[in-house]
Amino acid sequence: VNGAVIIKEEKLIKQDPINNDIIEELMKDAKLNDMSVGMVGYDEENVTKIDDDILDAFNGFINKIPSVDPEFYKKNKVYQLWAFKKDNEELIKFANRHKKLNYYLWHHGGIDLVNPTSSKDQAIKYIMKSYKDYELICVGDGYNDLDMIKMADYGLLMANSRHLEWAKDNNIRIAPHVDDDLLYDYFKSEKLI
Repeated sequence: VNGAVIIKEEKLIKQDPINNDIIEELMKDAKLNDMSVGMVGYDEENVTKIDDDILDAFNGFINKIPSVDPEFYKKNKVYQLWAFKKDNEELIKFANRHKKLNYYLWHHGGIDLVNPTSSKDQAIKYIMKSYKDYELICVGDGYNDLDMIKMADYGLLMANSRHLEWAKDNNIRIAPHVDDDLLYDYFKSEKLI
């Protein structure tokens, strides 16, 4: 959830849930614009409705569509929101109307929305305070991964990323495409494990 939850040794040690007032405002806007919204809790994900935009966004991404519960946020802490629309420009306009949250585009038709105080690199900095003598390997494929990858001892951007040019410009290694399922082999060939 983009660094909004930090778990160490199976124990929750830090969390940064989104304020319900912010969620309410976003939900009203989504309803006016006929957009589906997803809510990510600690161990459960829910959406406001199932529509073609959600089905398209999740196609090939995960095997299971989240449950439908538009009131999930009223009973649970929400650490990340999703919004779905086939048109990325509409998603960006929507996200820009909710300036209290940072956003990260998905591969197709979806966007993550998180607190500005939540990020993968901030979570890793927090965790690494306890592991000063360790080397850090970070792997990712999205915009929300770039700062984390850049700070790592071994930062790897997966070949399916939209940000391959960024990797070349920042001397970041390119790992195999996620669909190739060769990350373990790549780690071995690079002597990272």
